[in-house]
Amino acid sequence: MQILSLNINGFSGIGNKNSKNLKNQEISKIILKKIFDEIDPEIIIFSEFDVNSFAGNYVIEHFERKGYYCIFPNGYKYISKSYTSIVVIFTKKEITSEKSLGIQLKWNEIKYGGYRIIGVHVPDSTKESERSQLYWKDILSHYQRHKTEKIIYIGDMNVYIDGTFGKEQLNKLINIEGAKDAWIEKKSNCDDEETYTYVGKTRIDYAIVSPSAYENLCGIENIQVFFKEKLSDHSAILIDLKRIDKFQ
Repeated sequence: MQILSLNINGFSGIGNKNSKNLKNQEISKIILKKIFDEIDPEIIIFSEFDVNSFAGNYVIEHFERKGYYCIFPNGYKYISKSYTSIVVIFTKKEITSEKSLGIQLKWNEIKYGGYRIIGVHVPDSTKESERSQLYWKDILSHYQRHKTEKIIYIGDMNVYIDGTFGKEQLNKLINIEGAKDAWIEKKSNCDDEETYTYVGKTRIDYAIVSPSAYENLCGIENIQVFFKEKLSDHSAILIDLKRIDKFQ
């Protein structure tokens, strides 16, 4: 079972995000082609997604034609036009997302195939200190409640600088709470260039998993074509998991 996560930057390429721009629909078409020409993920997670934009509408309709269902955060069926940067999940079966914590539209949690999967978009602690603190508090308390489950946090965590609050909390999640950084565990011999997930040559996108989820992790890939070809300012993270129960 493959899960792909990508911060699409409002389908604005690597420039400043303007999700209402008509040209963004063309970028969204290229991104979808890049994904489906190579892989066929069962779950796709997009952050910085504007549901009500031209590109957002196109992508949702495209996924529906391919047999996917669009899952909004927090069990919502409708997203106001005032929210232009949320986490959306597309799945191959119709489900309802879990009630989320904290920043409700930047946390999209589902239970799927025996796993608890959370698409995350964590505020940068160097720029949004208060919101980042609240989000990390939610992650840590959530993990403490569910760490015996097969749990996966995947997406843009905006963590890259040692000594920052965000990095300290990520280290706490791993070193104290016992979660695993899937990329480090599986790709420890990669050089720096292969680890970058952001156009600024940093690694800010992660798949953090519980020990029982890690036991079922077959592989992880960092698909850099998206920022290398200026389709987004991020790369995509793709993880492959052993299927447990396709009906769960």
